[in-house]
Amino acid sequence: MDNVEKYRLKRSQFYNNMDDFWPDLYEKEYSLYGTYSIAHSEVLEINRITARIGQIFSKMASNLRAADDATLRALGIPVESFSVIRMNSIGIDSVIARLDLVKTADGYKLLEINSDTPTFIVECFRVNQLVCDHFNLENPNQSTEADLAQALRRGIIESAKSIGSKYPHVVFTAHAENIEDWNTVSYLKEISQFQSSLCSLDKLVISEDGLYDDTGSRIDVLYRQTYPLEHLVQDIDPESGGNIGIELLNLVKNKKLAIINPPSAFLLQSKALQALIWGIYESEAGTKIFTTEELAWIGSYMLPTYLEADPFLNGRAYIRKPSFGREGDTIEIFDKHGTSQYKEALQTYDMELPVYQELADLPQAEIMTEQGREKLQLLIGSFLICGRASAIGIRAGKGVINNESYFLPVSLKHK
Repeated sequence: MDNVEKYRLKRSQFYNNMDDFWPDLYEKEYSLYGTYSIAHSEVLEINRITARIGQIFSKMASNLRAADDATLRALGIPVESFSVIRMNSIGIDSVIARLDLVKTADGYKLLEINSDTPTFIVECFRVNQLVCDHFNLENPNQSTEADLAQALRRGIIESAKSIGSKYPHVVFTAHAENIEDWNTVSYLKEISQFQSSLCSLDKLVISEDGLYDDTGSRIDVLYRQTYPLEHLVQDIDPESGGNIGIELLNLVKNKKLAIINPPSAFLLQSKALQALIWGIYESEAGTKIFTTEELAWIGSYMLPTYLEADPFLNGRAYIRKPSFGREGDTIEIFDKHGTSQYKEALQTYDMELPVYQELADLPQAEIMTEQGREKLQLLIGSFLICGRASAIGIRAGKGVINNESYFLPVSLKHK
């Protein structure tokens, strides 16, 4: 039996005993059998950078709530959402957010923040521990699951208070046919230890007085795993033709429903916000909004990002991506001469406002997979839970990191 066959057998034996997880996606290997070791000092550095970037975005969220409509439109934020995204009724911009970081020769840099409907949760908070236990390795994410559970309870309790509900009916929802989304909300429901229900997204019923689950019970707090606000505002009932997304936002506006992540998380989701932050950093206005220390963080941890490509025509490679894109969808990479080098096949978000960001090359490592040893690029996912740095994980792939890339568990490097 060669190394590949041994790997496949051991991987199958390990993951087949794991309930409610998806080691394979799209009929391909997803969760790798093994870990990538990282020094404890580097984990602390990732945590520190994550918290600092979180502070920058939180300050911007406060400023954007007071901004005029023209500013919000310039960020590509749908007009239909203006009435709710300025709300900050629970005092938390985002309960669960994930930063995508890349390790460069100049340190870690932020590619983007997923503050509205982040994925990669079960992998980092639960499965990573199981993999580390299996290999008798130390988990850098140890105890983070308890922090996540506490944050969920806080989010639920504060959301219920914001609409005046003492005994809230809490529902976790996702597309039931999507194994990743459904198992993620099932996991979050479980660890929250809050009396709640599961209901498939297509079973929810909306009316003028509230949102109802499949038992006919009115929902007070809705956790929406993959129902992003930019899709929600365009959601049309195929039978009635009614704009059910706008109806749902009106329920939130009128405090007949609370949603998690809260609408304020959507203020941070637009990649155009990174262009705004970078523009402020490069202008004299920077000192009016950020402290000297915060400006240094922006210069250290963020990549030059603009709403046009012109600043890169001085000989720097760059990437164009949609302001609300996900999983590498609709991105295009250009060399230092402005010539396209790669265009993602999926162009779902081609009508959205694009942003242009300096290209950061992802570090590579040779990793064992069912295809043998592969040279893969590594992207760090770092969670921000109620504004505090939390679990980390690695997505590994070739070329652009997208929804077909691997999950690579992490462990602490032995001293």
